[in-house]
Amino acid sequence: MQKIFLFLFSILVLASCKENSGNKATPLNEEEATSIQCSDKADNDSDGAVDCEDRGCQDLDFCAPSHADTDVDTDTDTDTDTDTDTDTDTDTDTDTNSEIAPETDSDTSESEETDSTKVYCECLKVQLQDSTVCSYTKRKSCNTASDCCDSVPEEYICNQDYPHLYECIDGNCEPRQCKTDDECKKDFELRYTDTELTLTYQCMTSETLCWGTIGICTIKSTEDAPTDQCKTAADCCDSVPEPYVCNQDYPYLYDCIDGKCVTKTCRENSQCAKYFVENIAKIDGYTGYRCDVTGVLCTKELTGNCVWEGQIKPECESAADCCPNVPDGFVCNQDYPYLYECTEGKCNSRQCESDSECNAQFEQLYSADSTYVNNGCIAYETAVGWD
Repeated sequence: MQKIFLFLFSILVLASCKENSGNKATPLNEEEATSIQCSDKADNDSDGAVDCEDRGCQDLDFCAPSHADTDVDTDTDTDTDTDTDTDTDTDTDTDTNSEIAPETDSDTSESEETDSTKVYCECLKVQLQDSTVCSYTKRKSCNTASDCCDSVPEEYICNQDYPHLYECIDGNCEPRQCKTDDECKKDFELRYTDTELTLTYQCMTSETLCWGTIGICTIKSTEDAPTDQCKTAADCCDSVPEPYVCNQDYPYLYDCIDGKCVTKTCRENSQCAKYFVENIAKIDGYTGYRCDVTGVLCTKELTGNCVWEGQIKPECESAADCCPNVPDGFVCNQDYPYLYECTEGKCNSRQCESDSECNAQFEQLYSADSTYVNNGCIAYETAVGWD
């Protein structure tokens, strides 16, 4: 979340800079005739007249007498009473403006923040990639969440102890996330209290832009990590095996942040070389490596990942050439997951395209349990990084 807020803050700063740059006075000796020039309190054309006093501005609506309570003409050919009335009007206008100004600034700030959030969410939508998958869901009808409590182990209390938390949505039981630390307690006690590690439990909830609140039961150490682990990244290089060189070869890349050792991702191809030689090259089919540096979704942060290249794929002329020994009950290139395509002479698996391609797997794996529903080939979106 810190990255997100930093990202949003930078957008607000940039927006502010852009707005301020538009209010810059135009050079001298240019004709004063635009709404900006006629309201910037500057004599832009060096004729001795400022803003609405300038002849070039008097055709603008806001410089018309009806919009200017005190014009230059008001101090000529007017009696004392008129001057008094004019002064009173001027004071009233000034006070009113001073009261409205803070509210206007606040509205502008809130508007900019809303716009920044919108930009971030729109960025996420742009970066979503369409995919499909065969989906089989265990369904149970319900009127309330308590109707979803079948087969809960006796150690747990349904709808009180994670992971047996449910909600009834549109007449169907759906699992839900944790909302409080107490909901994580029972599962933690059954799993971790016998260990020698100093751990505790937590329902980690966070607000995420565009998706709302999420909650996940997690474990964490009860001991704070020491803040005197390092002064430089070199201090993090304990027990690095040969032939690796610390802070040069993946995965032994570190940084020292606030006295704590933090692992880093690769940034250069050479950082992946030694790991490739020692581990990956021994796997048949891989012939190369690279450090794939990508952007963290909708931010300007970068992350790197060592990628192994050149795995040999079967050659083909058509998708039929890609069929392995398909188990009984399935037909190659007709039943998921045995779906293939021949691309540039190489076999590649493909996603489902129709509900009928999902039927065979459902019959083989799920049809015996009447609580499962065949959702068919469903479309979903996966996030991808920016260029």
